[in-house]
Amino acid sequence: MASETDIEQSSKIAALEKDIEILRDEVARYKDKEHEDLTTRLRSLEKQVWGAGAVIAVLVFGIGIVTQMESDDDWDDEARIEHVIYRA
Repeated sequence: MASETDIEQSSKIAALEKDIEILRDEVARYKDKEHEDLTTRLRSLEKQVWGAGAVIAVLVFGIGIVTQMESDDDWDDEARIEHVIYRA
């Protein structure tokens, strides 16, 4: 038959097991929250990188167009006429 010390130890063990389970749940929730925060920061960084890439692409495209337009102005009118005549 169980003595008082056995009953007392069993109740303490049960209480400790319950505390351990509660702590495990809290750790799991903390890890989930930390993972969610990290994912949010990563998505924000991705958006910034994509935005910077788009801005750079537009700048390169604009510089290319402007450069092309400036290089076309080097021709005089006769050269343009000859170019059009020989293309036809």
